[in-house]
Amino acid sequence: MTQRDLALQMHRPAKTISEIVTGKKAITAETALGLERALGVEAQFWMNLQSSYELACARLNQQRSA
Repeated sequence: MTQRDLALQMHRPAKTISEIVTGKKAITAETALGLERALGVEAQFWMNLQSSYELACARLNQQRSA
C-alpha cells in the first residue's frame, strides 16, 4: 500500500500521511483510530509507537546537550 492509498482510505491528505511517515507530524489519537480502521492494527499500537518515538527523540536531544 502506498502512502497515497493509505491517505485515500483514511480520508486524510497525502501530505499528512507523508509527514507522519517522515517524523514531521505526530500520530494523534484520531489518526491512530484511522490507522486502526484502515490497517486493522489496534490504535493503542500506533499510540505506543508515537510515545516511543517521542521518548527516543528526547533522549537524543539530552545526549546532544550534555
